[in-house]
Amino acid sequence: MVDERTLLRSATAKREAGEGPIRDRWASYHVKTGALRCKACDFTVIKHERLWGPHTLSKSHRDHVRAFLEAEAQTEKAKQGSTEDEMVASSLEDTPSTLVPDSAPLKRKDTESDPTLPHDNKAMDTKRAKVEDNFDLEWAEFQRTVLTPAEQGMLKPSSTTISAEPELFDASQAQELTEKEESEAERRARLDRAAREDILARIEEEQQAQEEGEERVRALRAKFARIKESRNKRV
Repeated sequence: MVDERTLLRSATAKREAGEGPIRDRWASYHVKTGALRCKACDFTVIKHERLWGPHTLSKSHRDHVRAFLEAEAQTEKAKQGSTEDEMVASSLEDTPSTLVPDSAPLKRKDTESDPTLPHDNKAMDTKRAKVEDNFDLEWAEFQRTVLTPAEQGMLKPSSTTISAEPELFDASQAQELTEKEESEAERRARLDRAAREDILARIEEEQQAQEEGEERVRALRAKFARIKESRNKRV
């Protein structure tokens, strides 16, 4: 576990040494501890500023940035669409009835029958229905491809099995084994160390993959929450 006091001392020492903070849209420093965090990755703590570059090149960070930008673009597009609809409605209300072309009799008739309704009510309903359909499809795909595999992966304990074939020796090899006892012991110790390192590496990879999956789930849930909130505001 990262000690916050250690991170604070490290950040203070770097600033005193002349190293400026990282200038990046996704970089954020904790107000109290001064720890470097990534806003795109749900404010994940970066242990050292030198690790910021490799972190931004990681697949997990790029996926989070892509999801954040897509949600931001959809929100901006929704705002622009709402602004354009309001401008069109305002311009139609300000236009005298004698200047309305004959090519839109149905629209004029609807307006005259109920002046309290906006002129683009039908377009808004169509757009709202399309947004709801897209949201439902994306949510179903999200549950199928992300939530279910991630939950199944969390329920499966990681296990590593080491197997080795037995070695047989006869009496004629006793003297040779005695002479090579020290070198053979060293070789076995080296193989054991390599096997343990390989096991630890696999465990770390599995843990990292699980953490990345959990981070992706949190980011996607936040994305859909923002989309749903934006849709509710429009409704």
